[in-house]
Amino acid sequence: MYNLEVYTPELKKLKPKFCYHKGDYIAMNKYLKKIDWADKLQDMNTEEAWLYFSTEFSNAMNTYIPKSMPKTDKRRKIWMNRAATAKQKKKI
Repeated sequence: MYNLEVYTPELKKLKPKFCYHKGDYIAMNKYLKKIDWADKLQDMNTEEAWLYFSTEFSNAMNTYIPKSMPKTDKRRKIWMNRAATAKQKKKI
């Protein structure tokens, strides 16, 4: 008879992305200027200083740059992969 295999491909988990064009960079700049970098980084080695800087910068980005979820393509069904689309075009 027929051998029908049905499966659903694993969906990618969408992560929120920064909307850089909507960021409040003036407030972010003020936030970063308030930090006394020379005093904070003085007794740190390179790795510790980089970790401190990247943490502070990430905090500033999370605070002053909004995020949004990426849009999904609702026109294309999950099961319509390239092979199915090619066969559909051949049929027409």
